[in-house]
Amino acid sequence: METDQSPKASLEFNGNIAVITLDNPAKHNAFDDSVIELLLAHLESVRARPQTRALLLQASGKHFCAGADLGWMKRMANSSSLTQSRTL
Repeated sequence: METDQSPKASLEFNGNIAVITLDNPAKHNAFDDSVIELLLAHLESVRARPQTRALLLQASGKHFCAGADLGWMKRMANSSSLTQSRTL
């Protein structure tokens, strides 16, 4: 079993099954720019392994995902970098 750990999401390969786990239960696994970047990187890693036959997306804690982190959304709305928020 191979593992790539990060603070808010992890990627694990169990044979030909990829498992991505959202791991920020204190924020109900809400998405922000760092989570989105991690997920995109993890998905790219999965895509690069042709032997992967399935992907399981799961989360730690009581909630799967609350959606977007409202604090992050507020920061992005007030940010001068509107282009970056539109990209995400």
